[in-house]
Amino acid sequence: MFSSTHVDDFANKDPIPLQVTLGDPLKIDCPPHGGSYGASYTWANKDNIQLNRAEHIAITPVGTLHIMFLTQADVDKISELKGIACTIVAANSIFESGLVTLDPQAGSVQEKAPSWEPSSLSKSSEIAVEGRNKTLYCLALGRPAPKITWKKNGQQIINGENNYDIPDLFFGRQLTIMDVKKDKHESPQYSCEAENKMNSGNPLKHNIELQVQAAPRWRLKAPAEKLEVDIQGNGTLLCDVYADPVPSFSWYKDGTRIVSSNTNVKIENDKLRIENARMQEDGVYQCVAENVHGMIVSSTWIYIRAKKPTFDPTSGPFYLFKNSQGVLKCEPEAAPPPTFEWYRKGSKITTGGRYTVQKDGVLLINDVTDDDAGDYRCVAENFLDKAEYNGVATVYERTRITVRPEDKIVPERVNIDLRCRAEFDKRLELKYYWKRDDAIIKFNSKMEWLEGENVLKISDIIFLLVAPVESNHEPDVFTFLHNVTNPNATSVVLNLTGWSTLRFRMRAVNSFGPSRPSLPTGAGICRTSQSAPEKFPENLRGVPKRAGELDIAWTPMPKVYWSGPGFYYILEYRKVVEPASEDSPDQWKNVRLPDQASTFKVDNPGYYELWEFRIRAGNNLGPGPFSAIEQSRSGQDPPEGQPKNVAVQIVQARSAKLSWEPVAAPSRGSVDGYRIFYWGTSLLANARRRRRAIPSYANSTDVKGRTTSETTVFDLKPYTSYTMAIKAFNSGGEGPASDEIDLATLQDVPGRPADVKVFAFALYILITWKPPTEPNGIITNYQAGSAKYTGSEPKDTPVEMTQLAASKRRHLIGQQEELTNYVVEIQAKTEPGYGESVRIATRTVKISPPAKHNAPTVEPTGIDKVRVICEIAVGGGYTHEFLVQYRQKLEGEEFVNSSWIDYLGGDLDLEIGNLESALYQFRTIGRNDQGESPPSDITEARPIPGIVAGKRSTTPIHQSAWFIALLVLIAILLIVLLIFVLYTRRRGSKYPVGKREKKRAAHLIDRESFDEEEGPYQHQGDENPPPYQSQGSLDKRDSDRDSLDDYGEGPQFNEDGSFIEEYGDEKKPPADEKDQSAFATFV
Repeated sequence: MFSSTHVDDFANKDPIPLQVTLGDPLKIDCPPHGGSYGASYTWANKDNIQLNRAEHIAITPVGTLHIMFLTQADVDKISELKGIACTIVAANSIFESGLVTLDPQAGSVQEKAPSWEPSSLSKSSEIAVEGRNKTLYCLALGRPAPKITWKKNGQQIINGENNYDIPDLFFGRQLTIMDVKKDKHESPQYSCEAENKMNSGNPLKHNIELQVQAAPRWRLKAPAEKLEVDIQGNGTLLCDVYADPVPSFSWYKDGTRIVSSNTNVKIENDKLRIENARMQEDGVYQCVAENVHGMIVSSTWIYIRAKKPTFDPTSGPFYLFKNSQGVLKCEPEAAPPPTFEWYRKGSKITTGGRYTVQKDGVLLINDVTDDDAGDYRCVAENFLDKAEYNGVATVYERTRITVRPEDKIVPERVNIDLRCRAEFDKRLELKYYWKRDDAIIKFNSKMEWLEGENVLKISDIIFLLVAPVESNHEPDVFTFLHNVTNPNATSVVLNLTGWSTLRFRMRAVNSFGPSRPSLPTGAGICRTSQSAPEKFPENLRGVPKRAGELDIAWTPMPKVYWSGPGFYYILEYRKVVEPASEDSPDQWKNVRLPDQASTFKVDNPGYYELWEFRIRAGNNLGPGPFSAIEQSRSGQDPPEGQPKNVAVQIVQARSAKLSWEPVAAPSRGSVDGYRIFYWGTSLLANARRRRRAIPSYANSTDVKGRTTSETTVFDLKPYTSYTMAIKAFNSGGEGPASDEIDLATLQDVPGRPADVKVFAFALYILITWKPPTEPNGIITNYQAGSAKYTGSEPKDTPVEMTQLAASKRRHLIGQQEELTNYVVEIQAKTEPGYGESVRIATRTVKISPPAKHNAPTVEPTGIDKVRVICEIAVGGGYTHEFLVQYRQKLEGEEFVNSSWIDYLGGDLDLEIGNLESALYQFRTIGRNDQGESPPSDITEARPIPGIVAGKRSTTPIHQSAWFIALLVLIAILLIVLLIFVLYTRRRGSKYPVGKREKKRAAHLIDRESFDEEEGPYQHQGDENPPPYQSQGSLDKRDSDRDSLDDYGEGPQFNEDGSFIEEYGDEKKPPADEKDQSAFATFV
């Protein structure tokens, strides 16, 4: 989101004198000017010295100046400024009106109750936009200047809370809602109230209904950047947008608007549907959602996919289990989806009997028997081609649980064993999983699976009943009410709130966790009677504001504790006499406040005066108990002193001890403590530091007490350069900052290595990682290793570690055993030692050839070469060697094999050279002692574009691009030079004398002699004067005459002989001034 500003200049900048009367209101509109948007207004003199806002002086958001009652001081100030002008600032533009001056007349001083200024009042119905700021403004006139209070739903709005900002600059007249949220800020009951002593207790009120709307935004997420649709298939693109008002939608394809639906592309407001897709539907589709507050645009490439059926060559065999339903899947990659046929022993399988061929290619075999083992063939066909897959089905015995866990009733704090055993086909591997409430149990110290004994061991069982309650004041919200610790209890006595309809439910708890809740009791069974409140509001506290201000705040009581209708608060407060005197204590003042109130502003509390207060709640049946008495002082000014001589005492890796000289105590007010600000940069970043003001992102910690002179700052980051500064503070704010001081924390043990991944093969385990996100110093090395473990968790299995260089990011652990559980551990080290390790459990696979590699990564490294990085995959044995197969992407091209590369020895990539500047296809094959992997998927890439070294261009020089470009450049230069010469000749800057005189002489042959001192030519018979001499001479040609005799003594020549007076751009006066009229027409 961005903001823009625009403003135009004033229509008239004439001075504006005004006759005014002292004591009367004065309103001066900003003079007429062009349209403005996003501009700010001030009133200032020509030196930009401003007339500041004050309690009785307001400048509205549109620049109108209001002086509620004109005083002699106001007149003197404007006179001192020599007048004031409305000044508009927008972006880099500043415009000033004419100066306004005042001619004052005597007047009377008359106090007036507040009245609204209609032109400077927010409308009774305003619209705000979510995520943006909204400003409300209320200007009331009166004498004394009215005080403005902002409220929402009858509760006073506190500056700085809930994103509300009431800037001091506007003296309460402006309310800004920052980052508007609908659920937080929308309300029909905003109000501004104006009050002075003329209407004390009966404020003037203006109500504002604020409706929050929203610019378009994605409801959950934007449409996908790419959508694949099979040819002849269907696809839907949803533009899921939330906006208020409801947005309009428009759709574009490749930048052109889709005006209406057609057979294949259907538009339904926020949906675009592709039906029976053709290749013509491929392209970039954009959705534009727009309302009055903005727009949002998405871009999606709809890729129409057409592919003949192909099968993954590594697809595994089929596993069938006797006496159950067998599922044989046929899953080719194809677009459009193909049709399927199944064959066994050369015969086609059709739906019927025990066989069902589903539309998606799945073959179902009911009640599997041994006879169902054997070869099966699936044929997939679409309009592009057909393909087939042959697979072998093996029939296994079905796994059966022979020993089932038994239900048990046991006393609390005992251990139990649950047994489970199963029979299975010995050709398979069996794993046990335990579940509780359909969730897999994670084993811990209280629940342990003894795999060799097939026993689940549960230790130290406990039992607890929890009773939650739901109130009609908060329906569907169950609140914790009581713990029943006796597992044999069947009833309990509860202390309930009044004036409520309650429902209850129970939940049992043991060492495993809570049970599901019971069904709640019936609605209306439990109704409590009305009574006076039994509780008082919590968190009663004083909130000192600016100097001479005090708010009293508390946490509103939930409705469940009201105990009856007509709920209210009674707040009592009084000033504490200092020194204390029993003879004349201040009387309690009390105020009754509505149920939603949470603050109260004390009127004229004085500067740093001590007050005490208490609160209680009441309803129609009477008041409840008072809270304890709390005390607070009213507001004060921030401290003026600056902490001196800040010094560093002790520095550790995560803490630093500072000392300073305390600030002197003020004559009035206090210093409550010190705030230490600190910010820094890791020493690993090698960033340049510069001194500056305390940044907004600085952290801080407080220490209480004026006389405190030292503290330890904790939570610092190791190996970091910090800057620190200290400010004294009190309830009025912070004082000036001390001089900054720099320090560097020590190194600490590092955090855990990041992004650790473990890849288990048969005889090897590969670990990859990244440096710790919290290195806490300079990493000196890593250590990693693996260890076998038994049971369900590795727990404290010790691991033998191998030291690794700090630069390493992968480590291959050899000499592992197949089909074995291992725990892998890795940790980093700095100078202080090793940090926390990462432990990951894994299991090696069966000894086998390498699994099919992932598609290789190919990086161009030159104009005729690339680097191919082998990307191995898990699921098979580790790759010992690999080769690269590559070919140009041309029909009929065969793959070329590289030599075998020692992957096990650390060669992870291969550079291939002598390539053409063309598109190539690359794939890899791995091998180990058990055999080769299938070829990987293909990666397409080309060398860096350019002329391949060693090849000669056969293009003739006259057809070469550089030669043609050179010719064009020469032609352009010649044209520019010709234009320059012609321009110079026409302007007559300086001409050679001979050529000038030839032209001039040729022209004078047919004319009378001309004496420049006598006047212009006397051309007989012509009504109009002849053309200029330079113009007339261009039409004549005479090469014989080259004399200056005809020119006389008038115009001058330069030293180089150039005649400059008549032809030059600047004219000089004639040498003889005796007759200026003679040159009246000589130009």
